[in-house]
Amino acid sequence: MLAQRNGDGSVRIYCVGWKREDWQKTSHINFDDLEAVKKTLLADFATYHDNHKELIKCCDEAVPRTMYMLPVGLRWPHKEGFTCIGDAGKSMGSAFITGREKLTRSFQLIL
Repeated sequence: MLAQRNGDGSVRIYCVGWKREDWQKTSHINFDDLEAVKKTLLADFATYHDNHKELIKCCDEAVPRTMYMLPVGLRWPHKEGFTCIGDAGKSMGSAFITGREKLTRSFQLIL
């Protein structure tokens, strides 16, 4: 679970888990029913601290999204003179925070 405080004071949370690619269809969760979504998430995060569960309880919107990650060890050939700058932090899942932090620092040094 990730939480982000936005400039307007609101908090956006991301509940991330390893699921099958078709989980949104096969889970039978009605994503238009916010209470049903909260109930499911609270069950999925039952072992988390009460503070984390309170973030779920306070949600006023649920937007399901599928996140894809590149396979571990994927490499591509170096291109001389080419630098890719973009939203690299979102190109990797939260399981790779250390790599994301290193990548972010690298991009800061380039800029």
